[in-house]
Amino acid sequence: MRESRRGIGHNSALSYFNKFRTALKQAWREKLINDDLHALSPGLREIEAEVEYLTMDEIRKLLETPLNDDLYKRVVLLAILTGLRFCDIKYLTWKQVRGERDNYYLQFRQRKTYKPQHVYISNQAFDLMGERGGPEKTVFPKVNYNYTRNMLKAWPREAGINKHLTFSCLRHTYQPYNSIMAQISILYQNY
Repeated sequence: MRESRRGIGHNSALSYFNKFRTALKQAWREKLINDDLHALSPGLREIEAEVEYLTMDEIRKLLETPLNDDLYKRVVLLAILTGLRFCDIKYLTWKQVRGERDNYYLQFRQRKTYKPQHVYISNQAFDLMGERGGPEKTVFPKVNYNYTRNMLKAWPREAGINKHLTFSCLRHTYQPYNSIMAQISILYQNY
């Protein structure tokens, strides 16, 4: 579980400091400063962050634990099955959901990195999206980040999962289980 702390994390500081160093380099190149302060300031080393993810047993516990809001249960399960970020799920439109049964895929540009993505999804992941709307309609028009964040505190606690769950955790759950997504899909079918 994450300890409460003040300030920013090491890797966030690294990112900000690198931006500052880049500005120093640019100022030196444009002759706004006399010395290359970028070269004189050593960079920080990245610290690999510990990543939380759900085990198969924890996914089973979540599925067995009732959640009054079906929309958010579907959003969470879609994140686990696809590895999508919250912002990519929130703004996903039906024209970005392509293919047909046994060959569905999402084709979109990530909102964080702006990189184009082509993600194959299972039939179960497609079914979680509900009834298809018009091409410009978002798949989950009523989903709210703050509500999702709060729900990710309460639902796992009710399921007996003692982890600090975030949407990022759901994203990371997809990675180690990518090769066994069929098992998760089977679990979902049973609940």
